[in-house]
Amino acid sequence: MSDPDYTIPISATGNSYPTSKTKYGYKVLSVGDVIGKKYQIIQELGSGGFATTYLAIIKDSTQRKCVIKQLQPRFNSPAIWENARERLDTEGMVLQWLGKHNQIPELIDHFDEKSQFYLILEFIEGEEFDREVQKGLLNEAQIVRFLCDILNVLSFVHRKGVIHRDIKPTNLIRRRHDGKIILIDFGAVKEIGTAIFESPQQTIQTQVIGTPGYMPPEQTSGKPLYSSDIYALGKTAIYGLTGRSPIDWEEIETNEMVSWYDKTTISRELAKIIQRMIAPKTAERYQSAVEVLEDLTPLLKVGRTINNCYLILNYLGGEKRVDNYLVKHTKQPGSPLFYIKTLSPKVDKPITLEKIKQDLEAEITRLNKINEKQQTLKILNCFIEEESICLLQEYTEGHSISQLISRKSILPEEEVIDLLIDVSTALASCHKHKIIHGNIQPLSLLKRRSNGNVILQDFGDLNYFANNCFNTNLGYVPPEQIAGRITFSSDIYALGMTAIHCLTGIPPQKLNISSQTGEILWEQNAQVTPGLTKIINKMVRLERKKRYSSANQVLKAVRSLKRKTQATSWYKYLIVLAIFLGISAFFLAQWAQRAAILEFYNGDLRLEKQQYQEAIEYYNEGLRKLPKTRRQVQNFEQVWLQKAKALNRLNQYEDALATCQEALRHYQSYQLWNCQGLALDN
Repeated sequence: MSDPDYTIPISATGNSYPTSKTKYGYKVLSVGDVIGKKYQIIQELGSGGFATTYLAIIKDSTQRKCVIKQLQPRFNSPAIWENARERLDTEGMVLQWLGKHNQIPELIDHFDEKSQFYLILEFIEGEEFDREVQKGLLNEAQIVRFLCDILNVLSFVHRKGVIHRDIKPTNLIRRRHDGKIILIDFGAVKEIGTAIFESPQQTIQTQVIGTPGYMPPEQTSGKPLYSSDIYALGKTAIYGLTGRSPIDWEEIETNEMVSWYDKTTISRELAKIIQRMIAPKTAERYQSAVEVLEDLTPLLKVGRTINNCYLILNYLGGEKRVDNYLVKHTKQPGSPLFYIKTLSPKVDKPITLEKIKQDLEAEITRLNKINEKQQTLKILNCFIEEESICLLQEYTEGHSISQLISRKSILPEEEVIDLLIDVSTALASCHKHKIIHGNIQPLSLLKRRSNGNVILQDFGDLNYFANNCFNTNLGYVPPEQIAGRITFSSDIYALGMTAIHCLTGIPPQKLNISSQTGEILWEQNAQVTPGLTKIINKMVRLERKKRYSSANQVLKAVRSLKRKTQATSWYKYLIVLAIFLGISAFFLAQWAQRAAILEFYNGDLRLEKQQYQEAIEYYNEGLRKLPKTRRQVQNFEQVWLQKAKALNRLNQYEDALATCQEALRHYQSYQLWNCQGLALDN
C-alpha cells in the first residue's frame, strides 16, 4: 500500500544534516508496538520516500483493522519536520472531509506522539488494480465498468476542490466484499518534498515528479488541473487493457496514432473516449469526470441481454438520448445479427412511454413503405426496455460514411458522385411518400459491403420522439430546419454538406464562411472538378429558392455529370493506350533492328570465310526482321549488296538480280543500279 519513492534530489551542497537520533528523528515501529494508546502494530505493509505504512488493530470493542502511516522524511532537518507537521494537519483535514465517500478510505485519526507524526486510515481489504491486471487483462465491458466506478469518485473529489494528482494502478484497490474500486493515497506526504529548505550550512531542494507515464505535461510543470486526474485515469485504463506500462507505449509510439489500440479488441467508440482522456493538450481533453461519464454510459450496456433474447455486442455511437448497438439473437439458430436503436425520451405527464411507442409504431409503418428497393434499413420491431424504446432493425454488413472518412481522410470524387446518386435516389423515394429524412449526415449513411450501395438510416423523425426537437446542432442543418420549418430541400442541403465533408475531410461547421454571403467556403480545401463543384454549391445555398427543388433534379444533374466524366475517362484511356502502343512499337522496332544487325554481322563473317550459302542465310534472317521501308533499305544498303555478291559467287545470278531489284523498289542509288547491271551481265 506504499508507493515507490519518486522524489528526486536536485541539489545538495555542503555537509548533510546528521542522521543520528535527535528530537526530529523517527522511531522504527515493531510488531506489538502500540501508538496513540490504542493502535497496535500487526505488520509492516511497505515503505516509501517519506512514510512507512503498517497494518494495525484498534484496541477497543470493535477490534477492527486500520492502516497507520508514519512520516519518515529522509532528511533529518528541523525545517522539513516543521513543514511536515503543518502539511500533515492540512492533509488530515482534507482526508477527513473526503473520507465520507464510500470509495475513499476514512481518516480515523491523525496526531503526533513524541515528535512522531501519524495518520490512521481505514483498512481496505482487497487487491490493488496492478495485481489484478497481472492476473488477467480486462475486456471492454470490464474496463468500462472500472472507468465509470472511479470517475464517480473523481467527480466527488473534484467537486470538493481537490486534485488527486497520483492516479495509477497501485493507488486503486478493488474492495473484496463488493468489488468497488477504492481510491487511496492523495499524495500529501509526497507534496512535502516540493519545498526548498535553506540553512547557513546547506541548501536542499527536491522535486516531486509523481509517477512517470501517468502524469500529463501540465502536472510535470507544476500546474495540475482537474483534467490531470482524467489523463492519469486514461493511462491506467490502457494499462488495464494491455498490461503494459504507459512508459512502454511512449517508447514505441512514433506518432500520434494510438498504437496501444492495435493491441486490443475494444470498439472504436471506447478507443476514442480513452484517446480524448489522454490528450496531451488540455484543451483537447475532457474537462470533467462528468463529461467522460456521459460518453461512457451507453457502453455500459455492452455484454447485456435485452428483451430476454438480444445480446448487445458493440456500441455503434449515437447522439443525445439516442444510441445504436449491434446485437445478436440468442434464441435463433445461427444467432442472426441486428441493429438496435435505443431512444430515451423525456416523459412528461400526460405523455407516457407507451404513448410515444404507439406514435413511433405509426411512423415506422410509414418508413417501411419506402423500403421496396432496400434503400433504407427496415425496422422489424419496437419494444420498451428500462425506460427506453428499442427499435430492432435489419442488419447489413458495411460501414457508415463517417467511418470511411475517418479511415481515408477524404473520399475520391468518383465515390462521392456514386454516393450522391444513391442517396438522391433514396430521397426521391422518401419524398414521394411525403417523408423527410431530416438527419442526413455521414453517420446516417451506410455503405453496404456486398454491392457498395449507400442506404439511409437514423431518420430524424425517430430522433424527434427522443429529443422532442429536430436535430439543429450540426453544420449539416439548413436555416429553415433550425427555425422549425423543415422541407424536402432541407435533405438536399444536408446531402450537399455531407458531400463537402467527404471531399474535404472537414466537418462543415469547422469550415470558413463568407463574411459577405454567409455561404460556406470549401472549394480551396478540396480538389474537385468544376462540374461537381457547381452541383454541390447549388445544393447548399442558404436561400431555399436557389437550391435544387427536388431530389430528382439533383439525381439528373449528378448522372449527367457522371456520363461526361466516364466519357472523358474513356477518352483519356484511349490517349494513354495510343501512347502506350506507340512506345511499345518503337521499342519493338529497336529490338528488331538490334537483332537484325547481329544477323548481318554473322553474315559478313561467313562472307569473309567464303561460306557464301551460310552468309546468304544470315542476311535473309536479318532482312526478315527489318521492315521493308525506304529508310531501312537506305540504312542497310550494304547488306543488300553483300547478299547479291554472295549469290553471284554461287553463280545464282537470277537470285542476285532479284535481290538488287527488290532493294531498288524502296530506295534508288547508283550502287544498287550497278548491282543490277552486274547481275544482268552475268
